[in-house]
Amino acid sequence: MTHRNKIFGLLAALLLVATAAHAEDTLTEKKITAMTDAIEAAVRRQDAGAIVRHFAPGATIQIVMPPNAGGETLTLSVKQYEQMLREGWAQYSQSTYRVEDAVIEISADGQTARLTNTTIEAIQMQGRTLSSRTREDLSVALVNGRPVITKSVGRVMMEVGPASQR
Repeated sequence: MTHRNKIFGLLAALLLVATAAHAEDTLTEKKITAMTDAIEAAVRRQDAGAIVRHFAPGATIQIVMPPNAGGETLTLSVKQYEQMLREGWAQYSQSTYRVEDAVIEISADGQTARLTNTTIEAIQMQGRTLSSRTREDLSVALVNGRPVITKSVGRVMMEVGPASQR
């Protein structure tokens, strides 16, 4: 092997190592989907702690309520959001949850991403069915090699069903 071939071989090896290292240091659709799958599973288990582990410590959560539910915008810290989830789940007996229309847009440098989706939830509370569709807009960043949510904005549309007949 000539000196020139050794140099090209070394450069090719370095390029492969750099490419593999770069993949670990960037967001991918697979990493973001794994995060959202874990969040969905935690919601179904009503495990607030497992949900907030996917948020950066300084993340903000905004929930924009519809006019028929007061029309206010709640801005919460991660700790406040976790408490709200725990208190909310304690008030009802049945729920359904699913996510639709997820779109992931990763920045050119692979360090941040935007995830939009629609969550559809229904709960049974005080003899009524409350249904909501929330259009979520999540900002995601790569922190210590894993995706975390840095900001969440949810625009809620809510319907209240009639009281059940007993």
